[in-house]
Amino acid sequence: MRFIGPALLVLALAACGGNPLNNGGPGSGSSSGGGTTTTGGVTVPATLAKDLASASYDATADTLTVKMSSLDAGAVNAVYTRNAALDVPGFKAYSSQQSPLDRLFIALAATTADGAVTATVAGDGGQNNTYFSGTSFGRSGVASALPTSGEAKFAGSYAGLTNIAAPGNNLLAAPVGTDPSLLPSEAERTQGDGFLIVNFADNAVNGTIYNRQFADGSGTLDSLALTPGTLDSNGQFTGTVEFSGRHDLGQQGNYGGALGGTGLTGAAGSVVMNSVYPSDNANFNSAQREVGVFVLSSCALAGAPAVCAAAQAP
Repeated sequence: MRFIGPALLVLALAACGGNPLNNGGPGSGSSSGGGTTTTGGVTVPATLAKDLASASYDATADTLTVKMSSLDAGAVNAVYTRNAALDVPGFKAYSSQQSPLDRLFIALAATTADGAVTATVAGDGGQNNTYFSGTSFGRSGVASALPTSGEAKFAGSYAGLTNIAAPGNNLLAAPVGTDPSLLPSEAERTQGDGFLIVNFADNAVNGTIYNRQFADGSGTLDSLALTPGTLDSNGQFTGTVEFSGRHDLGQQGNYGGALGGTGLTGAAGSVVMNSVYPSDNANFNSAQREVGVFVLSSCALAGAPAVCAAAQAP
């Protein structure tokens, strides 16, 4: 179970260092505006960028510079510290916390082996009834011209952050006796795999986030269906998200991304979910949120993930 009953709430706050579910009111973790322009002429829609104004990831130097909309650091453009303890498969983790009473921000970033596309998710676990989170994706240079027919398939990794509180092992220790209501929470991370199909004849995309689970191994989660969306002439795509096999529950979030690389070698994008679990799951809570990103390589490349073998024409 991921939730704590009222009788245990006070003890849980002391043990975990914060609210086990960091709700916030309407608009918590949201942003306004027309979107964020990143590298390669890519625009991340405001619904996906949320509170992440920009992210600059250098995989070679192993550095990440982040600009959140609020409360992550004393500098506008903050250089997050490498934090390998929070890595998830396919993604490196970075973090920022100014003091035990400041929010702990975690960022997960990845790029394809050829550097064609990159994506970053960043957020805090919540404090004072609010949390901040968002996503960014971009590409190196401009993608190759889009074909007018045929399909391309992409596979790789997914990483996410929720507003469900983790045990808090990565929080700075506060002095004994500090009132629990002052303490921030650490965001529970998620991980998984991603698969995307792009149809150039129809300018359409769809895909799946699967093997989705909590990164600490504490539970598995439903796969996400990236329902058929649209591909524009800039190689960007958008669509809506449902829980796989649960069309009856309707839209649960949004996704978007961009193709990149010479020969369209990669696809990166993000997912913003209105809930972590389906509404009829015993763990469901309407205040839960998840933001995540995927970085995928073309199935046509050598060394492509094993799932690509099943995607080839017989």
